[in-house]
Amino acid sequence: MIIGHKKIISYLERMAEEGTHARNYLFLGPSQVGKKTVALKFIQALFCEKSKKIDRDECDCMECRATVRGVNSDVIILDTSSDVREIPVEEIKNLKEKLSLSSFHALRVVLVNNAEALTHASSNALLNLMEDQTTGTFFILVAGIDTLPRTVVSRLEVVRFARAQMGEMKQGLALLQDEKNTRDNDTALYLSFGRPGLLTEFMKDATILAHHTRLFTDFVSFANNSLTAKINYFEKYKEEDQVRLLLAAWARFAFDLMRERQGILGVFPKEFEALAHRLSAADSYLEKFLRAILSLKEAHERFNLNRRLALDQLAII
Repeated sequence: MIIGHKKIISYLERMAEEGTHARNYLFLGPSQVGKKTVALKFIQALFCEKSKKIDRDECDCMECRATVRGVNSDVIILDTSSDVREIPVEEIKNLKEKLSLSSFHALRVVLVNNAEALTHASSNALLNLMEDQTTGTFFILVAGIDTLPRTVVSRLEVVRFARAQMGEMKQGLALLQDEKNTRDNDTALYLSFGRPGLLTEFMKDATILAHHTRLFTDFVSFANNSLTAKINYFEKYKEEDQVRLLLAAWARFAFDLMRERQGILGVFPKEFEALAHRLSAADSYLEKFLRAILSLKEAHERFNLNRRLALDQLAII
């Protein structure tokens, strides 16, 4: 099941049906919106013996079984986790060795996940690999932020993924639910921020939803705290992924609080409405806070800004 991205799926299905797909792709968009899922389903459809549909039930043909199980020798996946800061050039050299082997199919696909982690050297090595690729071989790069060198991007067709709409998220939620599920659905929908991958995690694990809920209560407390309390609060954020999550969530909270104060109804789920009203910070503070978060979020992602420096900047607003 794929939540959202109907236009992208329709476009890719047409490319698969006609055999006119681009030479290389860059799937670009926010984390956990489904970029990698769509890429894997697209690859499966390209090899499928029965159908070129992407959003469908699992197929039992031999090619689909091989692709899903990871034993299709002509599907090469470099799958780095989101907490990996760099993809070293050695990984690209390994790709080159695999591509030097004989191909079983007329088509060969290389998927590079979290491509924003490519270093300067590995980006150049990948560029050389793409320029030397043989007929029938193409690359799909999946990235959360657009930090790839222009020389690499110029060889790619960029497919931009957006967050799913609320209606799409509600439809997805209905499919994820079961009789044993007692999650607060409104809260889960709000905190997923249009990211189907995160919504799926919420429905599978209540502790993940509870953690994200605490981010909101912490935001309200933080805004009302003294400078010393604010600085002390950030002591528990040791990992880069934790900082990235915090900045993204708090940017959304600040923006939505400003919307609510402008008279827009239904911004927050019921669980958060009372907490939102406890926030005594002035509108001018929220606006400055939001601007600071957005600037720090971009600097943290693009320039590997020091974690401690980024968080301390928020404390002194």
